[in-house]
Amino acid sequence: MKRVAKCSLFIVPVFCLLSLCFGGSSAYANEKTRAIVVEEHDDDYCIVQVDSDYYIVRENWGDLDEGDVLVGNIKGTGNKELYNESRDEKVRVYVQGRYDSKRECIRWLKKYDHYDD
Repeated sequence: MKRVAKCSLFIVPVFCLLSLCFGGSSAYANEKTRAIVVEEHDDDYCIVQVDSDYYIVRENWGDLDEGDVLVGNIKGTGNKELYNESRDEKVRVYVQGRYDSKRECIRWLKKYDHYDD
């Protein structure tokens, strides 16, 4: 019986540590942010601002307009499902990348012919 008790004193903390290190969720993955659509361009591309960062996103499903407030994990790149608080609906977007300024976003949009004046 003592052997089982000693073994469980070792196994339980190790299991807890492993689940914290390799678990499917993390604080970053579940981070919810509020973003504002600051510009809308052709080909479903938008510039979105989160705090002092800017992101270029492409609408996959749903509609975004200037001034819309998005809630969800927009940080990082790739496909994301966000909540459009302004329209009370979910939207799916592809996050192209993060930029330090709106000017950098516009430069990227112009380079790939997604910018309309």
